Amino acid sequence: MDMTRVIVVGLVFSWCAVAASVSQAAPKPLTAAERNFFEKKVRPVLIQHCYECHSSKSKKVKGGLLLDSYDAWMTGGDSGEVIIPGKPGDSLLLAAIKYDEEGMEMPPKYKLKASEIAAIEKWIEMGAPDPRRGNAKSIEAKKSIDIEAGREYWAFQPIGDPAPPKVKDAGWAFDPIDRFILAKLEAKGLQPVGDADRHTLIRRATFDLTGLPPTPREIDAFVKDPASTPRAFAKVVDRLLASKEFGVRWGRHWMDVARYAESVGGSRNYPMPFAWRYRDYVIQSFNDDKPFDRFIMEQIAGDLLKHRNSEHKNEATVATGFLSMGAQDLNETDRVQYVADVVDEQLDMTGRAFMALTVGCARCHDHKFDPIAQKDYYAMAGIFYSTEMRSGLKNRGGGGNRGYFNTSLLIELDKAEGATRQEVSNAKEKLIASYRKELQVAQQNVKKFRSDLKKLGKNKGKDRAKYNAERDRLNTAAQLNQKKIRELTGKLKKLGATGNDKNKGGKLDHYNYAMGVVDGRPADTKLHLKGDPHTLGANVPRGFLRVASLPNTPDIEVNSSQSGRLELAKWIARRENPLTARVMVNRIWHHLFGVGLVRTTDNFGKTGEAPTHPQLLDHLATRFVDDGWSVKKTIRHIMLSRVYQLSSAHDAKNMAVEPDNRLLWRANRRRLEVEPIRDAMLAVSGELDAAYPGPSPVMKYNAGEIGRQVQANIGVGSDHRSIYIPVVRQNLPEMWETFDFADPAEVKGVRDITTVAPQALFMMNNPFVLDRARKAAQRLVNDSSLNDRQRLERAYVLTLGRKPASNEVERIERFMTSLAGDGKKAGRESAWAAVMHALFASAEFRYVN
Repeated sequence: MDMTRVIVVGLVFSWCAVAASVSQAAPKPLTAAERNFFEKKVRPVLIQHCYECHSSKSKKVKGGLLLDSYDAWMTGGDSGEVIIPGKPGDSLLLAAIKYDEEGMEMPPKYKLKASEIAAIEKWIEMGAPDPRRGNAKSIEAKKSIDIEAGREYWAFQPIGDPAPPKVKDAGWAFDPIDRFILAKLEAKGLQPVGDADRHTLIRRATFDLTGLPPTPREIDAFVKDPASTPRAFAKVVDRLLASKEFGVRWGRHWMDVARYAESVGGSRNYPMPFAWRYRDYVIQSFNDDKPFDRFIMEQIAGDLLKHRNSEHKNEATVATGFLSMGAQDLNETDRVQYVADVVDEQLDMTGRAFMALTVGCARCHDHKFDPIAQKDYYAMAGIFYSTEMRSGLKNRGGGGNRGYFNTSLLIELDKAEGATRQEVSNAKEKLIASYRKELQVAQQNVKKFRSDLKKLGKNKGKDRAKYNAERDRLNTAAQLNQKKIRELTGKLKKLGATGNDKNKGGKLDHYNYAMGVVDGRPADTKLHLKGDPHTLGANVPRGFLRVASLPNTPDIEVNSSQSGRLELAKWIARRENPLTARVMVNRIWHHLFGVGLVRTTDNFGKTGEAPTHPQLLDHLATRFVDDGWSVKKTIRHIMLSRVYQLSSAHDAKNMAVEPDNRLLWRANRRRLEVEPIRDAMLAVSGELDAAYPGPSPVMKYNAGEIGRQVQANIGVGSDHRSIYIPVVRQNLPEMWETFDFADPAEVKGVRDITTVAPQALFMMNNPFVLDRARKAAQRLVNDSSLNDRQRLERAYVLTLGRKPASNEVERIERFMTSLAGDGKKAGRESAWAAVMHALFASAEFRYVN
């Protein structure tokens, strides 16, 4: 077995061991995602369809079964256990609601909707996570929401501006941030570990800010910089913040939160061919360091803001794609229910993305944990009911017409800007046509020269000198035309085109339309009893969450001609809002340290975690707003702190006292996400194309649903950054699924991090990894300026950001000798490919220290 397979097979076994140990561990508390799924998808179904006969409040409990607490359903009913966690196929409850068990159909008078059944099935498959532990009566008992008492909770308190605390070792701090960290450590009798070395630090920073590995030249410049490490590192951070790759990296973080996708998902998975506009808007916003308060307002109400010019107006209009990006069930025939579900998705999304509150949990009843009344939910829902979504898609709506795409269901961009864009489009099309014409001529020339060579061969013996001269001329001409073919093909690829003009999916005007929202018919809405849009209660005036109400907030006028989105956007983006700035700086901290100061980044409510450093959180939030809501300045402050620059070294004393490193006595070792893993392999092999690739390839699938086989492979063969690979709901590419890509149907501020055998197997066997290893090997072998020792050093610096240790050099040189054979180029490339494959498969490649 060769070195590559020895290394990677070892990884498989270690992965399996870890997975096995995890499976045998005691059940853990519910995660934020599990709790949110139950509150949004499961509890409403149980309340609306099951509690009448199966709760502690039922006049007569049917079948001896209670479903209003965890302990109750675990006990079961007259028929025994009805829910087997993790085994939906063995769960009697699922069979009953599917009407698979004759005589046990539940509810008996009607069948649940397919989406409701699917939610219960998924819940059981997840292990039936249920927060309703303890006495059912006390849990489900009706409580009135005490708004004033709710304001005492830390997240609803005004953001303070605490002074950095005094510390014993004042000289340790680089920034006020460090004093907040050190004070907590000193209180526990802990000492932070030493600083990271320069190789580690630049690799950490470069991945954190760009999602790419540092180049050998960048590493060398930083390592050899004669300035002190803090001064030299500040130059590195400033360079990376100014890079256009910054927007690619941090834009993707926000797209996880915005549940970015390019298809609608659900039972009719139609494409969203203009979603890429929102993607580009987000990337550019982070590169421009757009003030975050403006970023908020554009996404919620960009169409209602004042605009400097048509270009600015279109940019803000595209931003409202945030509200039209959600998953929808286009197969829903009940139009009233469909609209209610869309509004709920928009409201829940807005609450969790900007305020980290699960407002959606108050759709059917008052929030069970947070001071959010059902009335508050419908006050905000009225704003979205007064808004018209323009995603380009329409549901069946009860008329028998299945969901479809139509440009009339999109927003047409401002005509002046549209004309400018069209001119760009026309110029691009002309250039593509010109290149294709040149390509066709070159291809015809090669064909002709080959034909002439064939004819020439028949006259080979007549005049040898003349034959040789003509043969050389034809060969040279053919080679020049072949070179031209390669060049033209490359130019066409950069323009997002191919060598022919066949259009498989019908043509769209790339520059006329966008997804987004516009104001509809402004009106208040009525309370939906138990969340049922067909059972209405009292009228609820449009408004905001009372628990986070702010002074001088204008009411939304009943007879207003606008929806109230602009007022909502301004309320969320106000300096005085106790949640918004805290939530964003916590997201930034999470991406730089691997965990937030509040670990539940999408949930600041009572079911989330409290901040480990509440004063630091407020310090960062105040500083963020004082800096003009600048994301880049906040990142810079944090990265130039001492705590960010710590090593990840082990310390036995600290580990014994604080094993989870919540107080940050060392840096956290973090696994890279799928995008930087993929992009790093392309960068190392020299194949990465960092240029903007243009509109999404999903545009050519606008005519109908995207097939499952096709959708997983759209754009996967591209050499561009992974952010440009289309995200099609319900069937992501294999690598995305394997390495825990964010669920594009959910707000996902924290990605899952699993350690499973398929990850090792992917790195061992997948053609993408093997091809990148071969290309990287060719890159090394073809560099004639290097000897083999230098090639080995280059391989390590490219992949791991450091030079190999002496024992690593020894082992690999022995391995290379055994593989290189007769020393011919093919054998050497094969040996180097094995080395590169081993480096790609190593844990060190996928982690930052």
